[in-house]
Amino acid sequence: MEENRIPGANKLQPVMIAFKKCKSYDVVELRKKVDALLEPFQNSLKRIRRGDRVLLKPNLLSGHPPEHAVTTHPSFIEAVLQFFINLGAKPIIGDSPSPVFKNPKSLFEVTGWADIGRRYRIPLIYFDKTGWVKKSIRGKDYPIARIIDAVDFVINLPKVKTHNLTILTLGVKNMYGAIPGFKKVTLHRDYPNSVSFSEMNLDIYLLTKPLLTIYDGIIGMEGEGPAAGNPISLGFIAATDCAITGDMFITELLGVKKEKFPLYLAGKRMGIKMERTYKLFGDTLETYERKNIRLPRANQLNYIPPILTRTIGSQIWARPRIITKVCTNCENCIESCPAGAIKRGVIRPYFSYGKCISCFCCIETCPHRAIEIMLSPLVTLSQIL
Repeated sequence: MEENRIPGANKLQPVMIAFKKCKSYDVVELRKKVDALLEPFQNSLKRIRRGDRVLLKPNLLSGHPPEHAVTTHPSFIEAVLQFFINLGAKPIIGDSPSPVFKNPKSLFEVTGWADIGRRYRIPLIYFDKTGWVKKSIRGKDYPIARIIDAVDFVINLPKVKTHNLTILTLGVKNMYGAIPGFKKVTLHRDYPNSVSFSEMNLDIYLLTKPLLTIYDGIIGMEGEGPAAGNPISLGFIAATDCAITGDMFITELLGVKKEKFPLYLAGKRMGIKMERTYKLFGDTLETYERKNIRLPRANQLNYIPPILTRTIGSQIWARPRIITKVCTNCENCIESCPAGAIKRGVIRPYFSYGKCISCFCCIETCPHRAIEIMLSPLVTLSQIL
């Protein structure tokens, strides 16, 4: 992989990562933290001229209120927005959620983003309505939202969360939102396992090249993320000009072994240098209270010895299961399933596990948290042992 393709990567200099402890979403205090956080990146920020269009690309996975920690917090977005307005830029906010959500305005309202748009008169962009263009990398074609090329700069604003397929969803994964929602279904089908899916995420990150990635790690998510987990106070914000290195930094910060992190494995397979030297600015890690977050149950599959998966692979699995008493039969899961493995039922949908690819899109898009992960008896036994 050519180094010049990777944002922020320079063979002669370490990657810059800024880190600040932060436990509150108070906008006034958060703005001060953001100002300090971005101070080391003045050379990058000088590229932004007065009047430049800057796309703030947060995480708009689905319609959940801020306290659920599913989407990038509106106060965090507002503090970053103020920073770029002060630079003289013309920011816009946008993302592309799952195609099952037909009314993006309702998502903007429930997440608190619509209020920001009204108060600052900032456009809120639903990527699916901007069209898309084909972009190629490593001989592969991807449909990238046209808005990415229409703006002058992209600022990546991920929420720090767990993820049933990729273990964590951080800076690189957040740029998957540059794919229009209706195209995501196809890509999930084409890249069904965690490593191949992470390779695809790396491709998209390299094609979209955000100027900076600024992480909302004040309140993150643990457990069955990215939508059905539990909020956890992580107490930090971070920034970098290379999300690949930033993601590896946060992975270590949260106690996740890199050898089990699909993004790390994908990068190694692609020939990307995943362990880069970095220079840390801001608060020292010695003053930060580290937290090992609870990972998704499906993560247990990453700890099964390869010899077992080769010999008794049919007995090693994690599958989604509908919780009948919680399910409202809204059929979001049916529409989101890239494999067509979920069928309509009288009381609730049902799974055809022979078709299921364990991408867990159904869990991401269920607004009622009515789908859980079921582990095979052998995987459950390995947890006990």
